[in-house]
Amino acid sequence: MDNDIRILIGLTDPNIHFDPKAEQHFNGTDTVTWNFLLTYTTSCEKCGTPMVNNGTKTVIHKGPRSAFKFQNFRIRKQKFLCKKCGHTSIAQLRDIKPNNHIIDKVKQVVAMELSENASQKHIALDNNVSTQTVMRAAEGLLVYNKTNFHYLPQNIAFNDFKSGKFATSGMSMILIDSVNHRLRALSDELRDAYAFYRGILYAIETRDEAELKSVLYPKKSDAQYRSLPKAMKKARRTIRKHFDEIINSFIYGFSNGPIEGSNNKIKAIKRTAYRFRSFKNFRLRILISFKNSFYSMNYKQKAADLNNVKSAD
Repeated sequence: MDNDIRILIGLTDPNIHFDPKAEQHFNGTDTVTWNFLLTYTTSCEKCGTPMVNNGTKTVIHKGPRSAFKFQNFRIRKQKFLCKKCGHTSIAQLRDIKPNNHIIDKVKQVVAMELSENASQKHIALDNNVSTQTVMRAAEGLLVYNKTNFHYLPQNIAFNDFKSGKFATSGMSMILIDSVNHRLRALSDELRDAYAFYRGILYAIETRDEAELKSVLYPKKSDAQYRSLPKAMKKARRTIRKHFDEIINSFIYGFSNGPIEGSNNKIKAIKRTAYRFRSFKNFRLRILISFKNSFYSMNYKQKAADLNNVKSAD
């Protein structure tokens, strides 16, 4: 595999090659899966002795989009064994951080798209990742936010905006330099609450139990442990309490939506009629209003039969 192909698919590691034991790629509807082999010679990290090959392990990484298709990299990574001390290791790909499954190039594209006027959900769908991944990419950019706390602009413009229950006062404030329009401050609570909200929606839309657990039970290093508002923490506790019921909805696909919709329709009938004196009339009006009730279906069938008889006459 030459460098041009590596650039095209978003890889730079010179030790990766097409897997000779598999087809080069498999074309799916929206995804192309590439088969690679990652191997090289290495020495033991502990004793410095050259290591021998000890089988392979196949992993799958998400790659950047190319030619309007998402890319998956199925990589057969070489495992190594030190015969002197027994230490083992596995080949590491330069284009991805340890213990990650998303290529660095994807995260770079996500970080660049964050500067555009696009929602996190749109960016996530555009790069085949979750909204949580988009937010983690945004947090990775914080290292570039080198604020000078010993400097105050001569002219400052400021305004407030509604952030709802995410802030104690219901409002947050934004400040910019009036000369160069550089942003000075923004509410952390609003950002983290929105990331939590989008994470919950993504997990429910994709019916992903593992994704929902990662949002509801975050690690201590996640933003939710730092500045998630009290209102959102209360919502998180409520969702945790009903976690089993939510997972059941993922499996069976049933919900209270239809019955809640029916209840709202009955309330609308009651408001429109300014109440009913007789429950019999109220019940009849409800049965007529619902198209899938036995009363309504039988009535329509009878009306259709009468129309057919009249047409025959």
